[in-house]
Amino acid sequence: MIRFVNISKTYSTGVKALVNINLEIEPGSFTFLVGTTGSGKSTLMRLLFREELASSGEIWVFGKNIENLTRHEVPVLRQQTGVIFQDFKLIPQKTVWENIAFALEIMGVSKKEQNSRIESVLELTNMSQYAHTFPTQLSGGEQQRVSVARAIVNKPPLLLADEPTGNLDPDTSWEIMKLLSKISAAGTTVLVSTHNKHLVDLLQRRVVKLDKGRIVEDTLEGGYNQRARRK
Repeated sequence: MIRFVNISKTYSTGVKALVNINLEIEPGSFTFLVGTTGSGKSTLMRLLFREELASSGEIWVFGKNIENLTRHEVPVLRQQTGVIFQDFKLIPQKTVWENIAFALEIMGVSKKEQNSRIESVLELTNMSQYAHTFPTQLSGGEQQRVSVARAIVNKPPLLLADEPTGNLDPDTSWEIMKLLSKISAAGTTVLVSTHNKHLVDLLQRRVVKLDKGRIVEDTLEGGYNQRARRK
């Protein structure tokens, strides 16, 4: 599904965000990406949906080296990749239903198919009763559930979640993480970046730790504080 080969990223400021990253993520797996602020987590995420380009190396996703995609091929990659952000990025003037429908409309999905998909993801995220509510009328946890629904409505094989619980209380954070785990169990490859050691330890999934742009630990199905099995 995902393969990083000797990936490095240096910004124009001279900051080395990633240094010689080699990493494979299997289809249908759930992986945590951990590390302190500035360790390179967000840069790695941005490279995966081509918001940034690497300075060197190759990134293979869905069997293609995405560093070599043409301008017309990038939207196809993004249609296959759901993205969840810490700050939700919902459109305040649109209802929950309209926020989720927006991406489908851009893709030209029929109204009938839109309705079916939206009803399905609202049920999955337990947000059906809020379909015609505006984001500002929702709690932070509810807004993040809408973000999850929007990210998966196109049934993407890959889901990226960049600090999805960063603005949420512990109980709500756990509910969001369980939801992401459920989505992974259904076959979606899920990559989650987080600072939340408690949640990582609770779920006991693969943990890839970054420090100063390098992978320093890669622990299979262990918590944040477990000894790495591979480096």
